[in-house]
Amino acid sequence: MRREGSTPTELLRGAVRVSGVPGAARVEAGGRGGCLEVRRLTAEDEPRALAFLRREPLSNFLMIGLMREHGVESRHNRGPFYGCTKGGELVGVALLGEWFLTSGSRASLPLFARAARRLHAGRVRVVILKEGEESKFARVYGGGVQQRETQALLVRECDDEEAAAFAPLRPAEPFELEEVARAHVRACAESNVSDPSERDPEGFRRRLLARIQSGRVWVVSDEGGRVIFKTDIAVETEEAAYLEAVWTAPDFRGQGLGARAVRELTRRLLTCYRAVCLFADADKPHLLRFYQRLGFRIHSRYRLLRYE
Repeated sequence: MRREGSTPTELLRGAVRVSGVPGAARVEAGGRGGCLEVRRLTAEDEPRALAFLRREPLSNFLMIGLMREHGVESRHNRGPFYGCTKGGELVGVALLGEWFLTSGSRASLPLFARAARRLHAGRVRVVILKEGEESKFARVYGGGVQQRETQALLVRECDDEEAAAFAPLRPAEPFELEEVARAHVRACAESNVSDPSERDPEGFRRRLLARIQSGRVWVVSDEGGRVIFKTDIAVETEEAAYLEAVWTAPDFRGQGLGARAVRELTRRLLTCYRAVCLFADADKPHLLRFYQRLGFRIHSRYRLLRYE
């Protein structure tokens, strides 16, 4: 429990001195006994944090995209950003809140997990870890996981195909909000993701409308105007565009519609970005093969933990 009047930095400095879990409260760096320290980042830290994350632009596109769109200090980031330093040098960056994302030194992970447990317990819903990091995280943060998944980060970096343009693919219009919302909810259900419209229906539609108005939702509709394909450009960085909620209406599957739409959108995006990326369930080989046929490759694998 947070002490009244204490700041996040004060609490975390206390965590470094109090040994609760072996190797988690205090981390020795190399043989010189240097200590790692975690603190909340401010707007002044943004240039340095972005420069650090851009060392691995494809692995860190989620955090980079949030910083570019909202800044380091924003309620729209699903949590605050923290930095881990050694001797004043940044060695790790993390997003701790509804999402738990980290990048940098492996030694910084236990401290970020301790910070999330002490300062944001009960808020964390989704934890994204590189393969092999789950046990280290769990030793510090504890249990309560409701669902575990292995996700593959798929990346396409060049467009070397000569395919005819797929004219039906277009940006969604604001008047299609309800159609798009239904498609998004169905996409989440098929991916075992909680329905975003249940917990905050007004906020969900407001965010989705903002995406539509910014041209980041792409659809295909049938002759009656029903949305039969939909995906979002959820995150954009200088290097990459990230797609989510790729969905095709069940009665149009197996006809090549989804493949043609994804191929066309990818072709357009690669004229502006170095790469297009998305996550796919690594336990569904048919899904991985679908994207690999479209020119995507598996960049890395992650463990995704969902908490109630």
